Amino acid sequence: MRFIKDYIARVKDPKNPTARLSLISFALIVAFALILGNFVSYYLASQIQKYGVNASRSDIISSIITGWLIIMFFVLVGGLVMHFTLNRTIKRSHQQNMILQYELVEYSKELETNIHTVNDIQHAAILGLSKLAEYRDKETGLHLIRMSLYSKILAEELSSWDKYKFYITKEYIESIYTSSVLHDIGKVGIPDRVLLKPGQFTDEEWAIMQTHTTIGGDALKAASEELGYESFLTMGKDVAYFHHENFDGKGYPNGVTGDEIPLSARIVAFADAYDAITSKRVYKEAQGYEEAKDMLRKSSGKRYDPDMFDAFLNIEDKFIEIAEEHKEQA
Repeated sequence: MRFIKDYIARVKDPKNPTARLSLISFALIVAFALILGNFVSYYLASQIQKYGVNASRSDIISSIITGWLIIMFFVLVGGLVMHFTLNRTIKRSHQQNMILQYELVEYSKELETNIHTVNDIQHAAILGLSKLAEYRDKETGLHLIRMSLYSKILAEELSSWDKYKFYITKEYIESIYTSSVLHDIGKVGIPDRVLLKPGQFTDEEWAIMQTHTTIGGDALKAASEELGYESFLTMGKDVAYFHHENFDGKGYPNGVTGDEIPLSARIVAFADAYDAITSKRVYKEAQGYEEAKDMLRKSSGKRYDPDMFDAFLNIEDKFIEIAEEHKEQA
């Protein structure tokens, strides 16, 4: 009885398809034996009636039962052999599948770890490259780290909005985290007499300064085309070209407006502005968080996409946490 109870428990277990399949196969074999036995019995009865005219009723019944038992014996023995063979094969196959699934999970974990390692190395290398431009502009330190984190959490917040949830993917968020630091890479092409000038620019100098967007965009475009497929460099190109475009069309270099500005550039522009306002520069003191929010509110819909400000309000506490965690030391 215990064997039967254990077998029934294994059959009911959804994690053990082997027992259920073996039971089905055994039931099919028994059904086949019964059907075959009935056909054989019918055939024997008809033959006895045809050729054994003098046979008694008891002889006919005895012959039918004997023939039926013989057939059932061989069918059942063969069925049991087939049943246990199939059961063993299914169990072995199930075990092999479990081993393969385990190996696949372990391989996936290892692959994911390697991907994260490569991404971390890639981001560190890009961050170092981008700092070359920042060093020349005297905006060194943790500026790039802060604004890349601002860009990332802003993209994460927007990804929960119906308007953006099918556009901002996990890969998009990782790309903007990496590519955001490339926004001012074009400053390496600006002459020192302009980039390092302590006073206000002349019209000619301001025109030269504005070319850092196209210098950086062109360089990243060439690198992206050399790579041959879309990557963080593709997004970096858009960020470099468009991060000084205004939502109302009064920015540079092309004066595009609204959704004509790539979303990545709108995100990075807002993140960069928040960090510029709340950080100390050689030419100004850092503003408080409330002052920064008021300044960004006034520029919403003009300099910045209103969606960026609305998203910022939902995660302002995270912006402050990043600012405090990565604050410049005196």
